Amino acid sequence: MSASPSPIKLAQQGDPTAIAQLLNQALQAHQVAAKVIRKDGMLRILLEAAHVPDQIKLVPYLEHNFKKLAIPSIHTIELQAKQASAAKIAWNQKIILRDATESSLAPATAPATPQRSKSATAPSKAATQPKSPQRTYQIAISAVAAVTLVLLGASIQSAFRPATRAARTNVTVPATPNPTGVYTAPIVGRVSGIPVIMVRFNGLQEFPMMVDTGASGTLITPAMASALAITPVQQIEVQTPSGFSQLDVGYITSMEVDGVKIENQQVAIGLPHMELGLLGHDFFGNLDVTVRQEVVEFRLRE
Repeated sequence: MSASPSPIKLAQQGDPTAIAQLLNQALQAHQVAAKVIRKDGMLRILLEAAHVPDQIKLVPYLEHNFKKLAIPSIHTIELQAKQASAAKIAWNQKIILRDATESSLAPATAPATPQRSKSATAPSKAATQPKSPQRTYQIAISAVAAVTLVLLGASIQSAFRPATRAARTNVTVPATPNPTGVYTAPIVGRVSGIPVIMVRFNGLQEFPMMVDTGASGTLITPAMASALAITPVQQIEVQTPSGFSQLDVGYITSMEVDGVKIENQQVAIGLPHMELGLLGHDFFGNLDVTVRQEVVEFRLRE
């Protein structure tokens, strides 16, 4: 008697029940429940939790995992999220799967159809430019919150600089270095013009982080600290737009972008309302940083 197919095999065949089973296992740590409906080549996934599921965290997380799962019969995933006790959908997002190894993120609402050019021999400039494959995530954060983050990042480093210098190791690169010496991180969004990239912490989890060259210290959110099980070791006093506040400080095992890594690093844990972290000079202080339209480049200094 042959064994029944595994949930992963069934999910790769597009079975919505198996996909829901895998999703709920993966989302258990986030305290989020998922319901899955399939309609032809589209999956509609409803995410529910005691509080509205975090769009900033879950969209890239699910996009990454569906890319790994590589379901050939599914071309579109529509995410909907709401508080479990509410009837109204809080947010929705579409993930367009282009092929088994690459996907791009598109807004849930369809973009306006471009008007046909009046001249058949003179296409518009926009029509002649190649489309960028870069994925862009919607980052929802107010300008006031962005300013607060930058001010915090600019003020935290002086509070624990001596301990940081003594504890941290130098920036390291992969065992097989990039021959160009340039390490890149795709820009997944911008907040008040400040680029946001994905940063890997402790070799396991990725989180969106603002990159501001004026920030001297790295600041993570309380949710990140909880997910990474960071234990505070001290407190520091920092200045915010509304006065002075106390922030916890703890250690992360590593921070990594495209193989460039720093280990055993102190980071400050932000205020409760913070939704994004801030990558500071304690990570890229020994690197030259170039912000381009679609990527942030890091180069080791000679």
